[in-house]
Amino acid sequence: MLENALQELHARIVNDVFVQEGEALLYKPNGDSAPGMFDFRNVVLSSSFLTLYAKLFLDKTRHMGEFQVCGLESTSLPLLAAITLEAKRSDRDVNAFFIRKSRKKDGSLNAIEGVINDTPIVLVDDILHSGASFQKQLVVLDALRSLQPETPHVSVVFPILTYKKKEAYTFLDERNIELLCFFTIHDFYMAFPELTRPELYTHTTTPLATKDLLWSFKSNDPNLFLVTKKASPVLGEGLLYVGGDDGTLYALDVVTGSVVFTYSFRKTSLTEKTFSQLVLTKNSLLFCASDKNLHAIDKQTGKVQWVFLESDILTTSIVYHKNNEVVFVVGELGLFKKKTALYAISTGNGKKIWELSDLVLTGPYMCYSSTRDILFVHDKCGTLYAVSGTNGKLLWKYGTGMVPSASPALSLDENYLVISGVEGSTVSITTFDIRKKKNISSYKAILYEVTGTPYIENDSVIVGGLDGRVHAFSLVSGKVLWITEVRGRIIASPRSVDGDIYIGTTFGALYRLQKGDGKIIDQVIISERIVSEGVHDPISKVYFLQSSAQEVYALHDKK
Repeated sequence: MLENALQELHARIVNDVFVQEGEALLYKPNGDSAPGMFDFRNVVLSSSFLTLYAKLFLDKTRHMGEFQVCGLESTSLPLLAAITLEAKRSDRDVNAFFIRKSRKKDGSLNAIEGVINDTPIVLVDDILHSGASFQKQLVVLDALRSLQPETPHVSVVFPILTYKKKEAYTFLDERNIELLCFFTIHDFYMAFPELTRPELYTHTTTPLATKDLLWSFKSNDPNLFLVTKKASPVLGEGLLYVGGDDGTLYALDVVTGSVVFTYSFRKTSLTEKTFSQLVLTKNSLLFCASDKNLHAIDKQTGKVQWVFLESDILTTSIVYHKNNEVVFVVGELGLFKKKTALYAISTGNGKKIWELSDLVLTGPYMCYSSTRDILFVHDKCGTLYAVSGTNGKLLWKYGTGMVPSASPALSLDENYLVISGVEGSTVSITTFDIRKKKNISSYKAILYEVTGTPYIENDSVIVGGLDGRVHAFSLVSGKVLWITEVRGRIIASPRSVDGDIYIGTTFGALYRLQKGDGKIIDQVIISERIVSEGVHDPISKVYFLQSSAQEVYALHDKK
């Protein structure tokens, strides 16, 4: 009876789940076309499929006694419901709950939905391939267990189909978790010979946890409501500076993670960004706080050096001119008749060097060219301004026609400026030739907005989009070089670390990619979203990763 049911499940997968090339547009993570894929969404809402699945699942787990089931939204939700309903019909009681891919954005802000009891946990899903979905659930449950130690452990991982042998999934052995499944990919070779192609099947998988956690830190009262870019940590002279959502600046010892000093100010509201970019200068740490003032503190002691009070600072980015020890910010003046001004401020004493108040600026993004002494200001009105860094004189302006969504980036020779934004209804990244004062290329393959600053190396531009893909294209021609699909939206900017690209996503995954072709080398998964860039210490080989919940992880590469 059950053997016939298993054969029936196999037939449903062959006939209704596997999609071959030509039946639909199929893509691999790098953007190339794929010859086929298992798409369980075709049957996951079918009552006959769910009934069949649930009966087989309960039979295969009968030896376990009492347990509860959990899955990651959204494919697993019908599976969880089917298991609980079929268990009830069989006079068994199976509890179910599910984990969100990222924390809920409003209401209770939950990462876990449902009630967890004290029985062992079985994680269910349709496919086990890289293991990222199950890894995500494990780290979320780990985070819950740190707050509620009574939370039970996961004893079994149970996908419908697994791509590889259990020894390829080292994270299961590390946790002593049993792997159960109905089928492996070998069971479908006869029906689909194309599955033997290397791009769909590999015998090994790169472990997700290839980093050593040296220490972790969490600030108080993280703002879980605000799903947007937050200030990245800054590293300098044995200290790591972190801006907390509780209105406190933390200076952490890079070796131990212990707090060396703090600096506090008026707490932010839910709709405000607590900190601007943190800027480390010769003697100071600079930042704009939610009180809309520019603060300078001693970078070793946290003692206040000066506070710029002349206007309310509007920009979340602070542009730093290291050679002259000057920072550039945009502020707002006046109580009733408000106007904006662009400031150059001395980092030594906080005194204004010059002010340009002739421009009407709304949400500008900026960067500075030291070789040309030009401050580039791309305003949301669609105008690119070039301003002298020495005296604040407007040199020229250019209409981009784009509403910017991230800071522009300069090429290494500072001859080109890469600008990202929205042009009409199209997301566009434009290469602007500074010498000729005109656009020379445009890249438009990104589906949704870009919020991170592009990374430029030689003729390659690398940027992540809210479409959940990392894009690489030619600086000069705009031709696509490679595209890699990742889990989650990308809000953070890409970083170059030891010749590779590091980029985080709202799925809570930090990816390491090859620059040349975008191939995923490995990834580390944490329980919360990643919305800001980490920082790498090239001497100790430690990467400091920050989550949207203001958790900081010091990760050391084993290799």
